[in-house]
Amino acid sequence: MFQPALSLLRRAGRDDVEASNPKRQGIHLANLVVVVMDNQEYATTGGQPTPTAHGADLEGAARAMGIAAAATVRGEAELRGVIGRPDQVFIVAKVKESAPTAKPPLDCVFIKQRFMSAIRSPQSAIEGAGL
Repeated sequence: MFQPALSLLRRAGRDDVEASNPKRQGIHLANLVVVVMDNQEYATTGGQPTPTAHGADLEGAARAMGIAAAATVRGEAELRGVIGRPDQVFIVAKVKESAPTAKPPLDCVFIKQRFMSAIRSPQSAIEGAGL
């Protein structure tokens, strides 16, 4: 039922951002650990560089969002030094690219036929793709 008094859309402002801050609401996620494994490229689509390859700072973004224990690590010793902290932790683990086991086909006709087959019979499309 239509209720014109209810607004579905509203613009977020500074007060909304402050109110949504978990620390302001008395919520503290002491055991939250986020690990981002960053190889700085989109491997499955051809190896294009990600924003972090051009200087985007995920550690800095985490600090700006209020996570004091944010770190970028490049080895096991650095990782062990960060993991044991008793507070929220955001870790950017710089990793080397490993060779993918398979890249998606780039043949447009094959992709169309696989899609059409999946619409008709999902199981046959999976078997036909060798998945």
